[in-house]
Amino acid sequence: MTRINAGIPPEVLDDWRLIAEINEIPRVLELYQERVEKGINFSDIPKKFRLGDGHVKFFLNKLEYIDFRTFILIREYKKRNLTTKIEPLILIGSSFNQNHFNDYKPTEYDKQLVVTRIIETIKESDKLPYYYGKQESKESAINRLIQVAAPIEFKQLQTKLF
Repeated sequence: MTRINAGIPPEVLDDWRLIAEINEIPRVLELYQERVEKGINFSDIPKKFRLGDGHVKFFLNKLEYIDFRTFILIREYKKRNLTTKIEPLILIGSSFNQNHFNDYKPTEYDKQLVVTRIIETIKESDKLPYYYGKQESKESAINRLIQVAAPIEFKQLQTKLF
């Protein structure tokens, strides 16, 4: 499953989610190129951000956002002394239709969706997260995320977390 953690600063992601996202970003580009090569139009792109079905498709005409997201993920990777072969699209941007090279501004609700989903996965995991290569409590990882956006139904979720 591809997940773009829209609106969530890479600095607050635990190591696993940072690594997963930067490795999943090429899936957006693969799907884009596949559609172009097969002559599939882009009229079915969801109008609103979503998780699950249509999540990747949502970003197919927001390649400027994906490019910037890639850039800030790489910057955080370097801060954590991680390496990647992934590069921002701007270096190869000429191969993309400029009509699809658009930005996207995540809404507060979009961020809440992502934060809620990340918190759920942290909670459900039998492993403790790592941050800058050091193991941390689930509570620490969740508290960093809550600074970005309150999860949906936070009070109900909070009682289930701890």
